[in-house]
Amino acid sequence: MTTTHFQITKRAFKALGIFIMTTSAVFTSGLALAASSDYDAVPPTIVSASANTDPLVMLAMSNDHQLYVKAYTDYTDLDGDGTIDTTYTDAFDYYGYFNSDRCYSYASGKFTPQEAVDSVGNNHQCSTASRWSGNFLNWATMTRMDVMRKVLYGGTRSTDTTASTILERVMLTTDVHAFVKTFSAASTSDMLLYTPYSQTSISMCNVSLGSGAANTSTAAPLVRVAIGSWPGWSNNERAQCYYRNEKSGGLQIEPPSNTTDKLDDLIVRVDVCVTGKTESNCKQYDSGNPKPTGLLQKFGERESSPIKFGLVSGSYSKNLSGGVLRKNISNLSGNSTSSQDEINPSTGQFINQTSSNNGIINTINSFRISGYNFDSPYIYTDCNSAGILTITEGSSTQGCSMWGNPMSEIYLEALRYFAGNTSATSAFYIDDSGAVPSKLPVPLSTWTDPMTNDNYCASCNIVVLSTGLNSFDSNQLASASNIPGLSGGSNDVNTKTNTVGSSEGISGNYIIGEGTSSTNQQCTSKTVSNFADAK
Repeated sequence: MTTTHFQITKRAFKALGIFIMTTSAVFTSGLALAASSDYDAVPPTIVSASANTDPLVMLAMSNDHQLYVKAYTDYTDLDGDGTIDTTYTDAFDYYGYFNSDRCYSYASGKFTPQEAVDSVGNNHQCSTASRWSGNFLNWATMTRMDVMRKVLYGGTRSTDTTASTILERVMLTTDVHAFVKTFSAASTSDMLLYTPYSQTSISMCNVSLGSGAANTSTAAPLVRVAIGSWPGWSNNERAQCYYRNEKSGGLQIEPPSNTTDKLDDLIVRVDVCVTGKTESNCKQYDSGNPKPTGLLQKFGERESSPIKFGLVSGSYSKNLSGGVLRKNISNLSGNSTSSQDEINPSTGQFINQTSSNNGIINTINSFRISGYNFDSPYIYTDCNSAGILTITEGSSTQGCSMWGNPMSEIYLEALRYFAGNTSATSAFYIDDSGAVPSKLPVPLSTWTDPMTNDNYCASCNIVVLSTGLNSFDSNQLASASNIPGLSGGSNDVNTKTNTVGSSEGISGNYIIGEGTSSTNQQCTSKTVSNFADAK
């Protein structure tokens, strides 16, 4: 990994509030223990070319609703200058689907890259009329999920042919996940440096205007642009980002008018890797045009010791319980006829992207907000009450599928995988295809042991991708068994966690918001005396 790429990746995730943790794991997986002298002074976790052992990486990823919020919050000090960045800051490079160093035109439902931004003063401004600044568009339209998808594999492709690649922002429901960006300029001339509008103030509301269930909606990803500053456009009781004359029933407070304030409804799709205007993450394959890539291609397609990746993620139907295996650790590319491969090695196109294919790219592209009803009364139909405080854990249908981040249990399932277990934890596993029936594949119940006699020296790693604070993730740790060294009693998970906590100096009493009921999570404080419970 080059230093430059790693710095961009860290900054992108820091801006999102997404937590990344990497760990290494070594398990015997039924093999006899060996002395260090057996390895010719090379530690078993160090990969050498002569060992011919490709590194193994399991991605452990949350899937709660926090992934579908705006990437740039406007209450964060992004550039580290000690001042909160409350609006667009041209000196900052915003990460996203758009090239921060190019200007864009909009036509036929997509943004297309044009000339480079003005180089004077190292800014991101456009001097040509009717142009959008790519840096400005990243600030205005990107979500956490978009940034994660770009970092991992270049982004979600709505068009993926040998001649063209078009990326598409994630679908956003009309509830709190919709978000507005307001921008004011000193003059209309200043506004024209970033947008095509001769205004001094505009508002941009990001949403998808669907109907019926969000689970199967094909609503386009929109950014709605209006004259003036309307910060409350997405801060209303229910339906967000509608104009004043579009919805009745008092669902919105002082939205802009579609007769006097409306400027545009734009689809957030963008041409990328256009010949002569390629981005830094574009890779030229043997045939066809360049394709956008991420860390999966960078390390999974390299000629020497390519990394094999797998994925364990949270689920929709057991959103409070552990995680499910989405892909066994295997190659991403190399043989275009293999059902395990996800990238055509000749063209760079994504392959095996149907509901019958278990893959990292296919699965993460299939993730979306689920359970929401775009129509009145604009609520989540899979929640049996107005709030999430009465969610019942351990049942086959836990409710409120977009809430809950049992990251510790997801991580433990990844540990079980590396320990050589061949089946999922029954308390965590669920046929999750019904939650997003259009494309999401059924999780894998039968696992393939990644450690064989041919690669027992392989480096084993877990990369944790989490939206933030864990929740509902400490009560079912004992459900995941069969890990060497964590067999129960004095060696169970909680005891070992407390040992680590004590060694780190973070043991003791804590007040946390978790109830004492075994079935419901209540917002009542309790005192705990060990680190495992305090997680």
